[in-house]
Amino acid sequence: SSGRSGRAAQREQASEQRRKGGREVGTKAERRAMGGGAFEDAARVPSRDELDRVAACVMEALARAGALRVGMPPELLDKATFGDIDLLVAAPPDPPARTALVRAALASVGAAGAQVLRCGDLESFLCQPERYQIDLLFVEPQAFDIACATRAHGDTTWLLNLGLRQVGLKLSEKSFAIRGECCALDLGRDFDLSQDPAKIAAFLGLEPRAFDGQSPLTLEQAFVAVTKSRFFRLADFRRFDTLDTSSSRRRVKRRPMLAAFRKWLAAESHAELLAGESVRETVASVHASALAFFDRADTFAAALCEAEFRAAEAASKRVCSDRVGGARIRELFPHLSGPDVGKVLALVRGDSWQTCAQWLSSIADDSVVLDRIAQAVAALHSTAVT
Repeated sequence: SSGRSGRAAQREQASEQRRKGGREVGTKAERRAMGGGAFEDAARVPSRDELDRVAACVMEALARAGALRVGMPPELLDKATFGDIDLLVAAPPDPPARTALVRAALASVGAAGAQVLRCGDLESFLCQPERYQIDLLFVEPQAFDIACATRAHGDTTWLLNLGLRQVGLKLSEKSFAIRGECCALDLGRDFDLSQDPAKIAAFLGLEPRAFDGQSPLTLEQAFVAVTKSRFFRLADFRRFDTLDTSSSRRRVKRRPMLAAFRKWLAAESHAELLAGESVRETVASVHASALAFFDRADTFAAALCEAEFRAAEAASKRVCSDRVGGARIRELFPHLSGPDVGKVLALVRGDSWQTCAQWLSSIADDSVVLDRIAQAVAALHSTAVT
């Protein structure tokens, strides 16, 4: 009960912050609202001409203010109205420069001094007097093209990821990658394969215009592109479609394109597209083909070696912790500060924790270990005096 009341208070505080013009959007509920629903009183953009008119004003202002690249991912051709205006901005990773760009965008649509909501790299505001929501997504310059491609045509990328997840791949606005947790050894992060939309499209079996970030498609064309892609399997969508979880219900409710896709799949005229799906490739074979296709095999091997070293170091550190860990050093020398304990640990450890573990395994007399710790503390003090 107290947890629920605490979360309710947090949401109320965030909402109050928005009403007062605060910039940060902190709670999960607030973050989900970004992208077409950050402002309760926002108006829908009534036509494509109006979308293009307002977007052109903002993009011109951003270019004049120093943005490296500015663009609007293509919307579906048969979409009549729009919940917001999504723009991508490639800019230097400099907070003052970003602030200046946002101010220029505000001024271009009569909204100087208006409330701006921020969620990570996304800045949202309402133009005046129309009150259309404008979202500025700031991306790294090298990721601009893939960001345009992945944010085009509604939930197309999300649909592609249903199949990609099953083979340990991930398509995002930053890169096409192997999921780190799906490797033989967890890399601790995703391994980037490419940011080139043309190469990614070729690997996924997408026609180039379906993933170039420039060519608008109809809803029908987007669905055909998804279902013909290399890793799409109808079973993956149906598995999601039958989930009865709050997140799945919320996504379907907020994303009309998913309901349209469900209806489209049910049409008899599309049965040929979905007939005779091939057996899914294994994760290992997909990763091998991806690494070869994008010429990343050597870099991936190096990343695996690095991950293997980190794993071995972590295991060796656990083995060493009882005899030369931070807790024991603090017990023996309680006057040492936290940073100094870390420095002593580094001196005792030597080249690596694996080397230290091997040394400890050969030492039965604990007094030898205590002498080494004492020598490290003395060396630390000597360096400090010098």
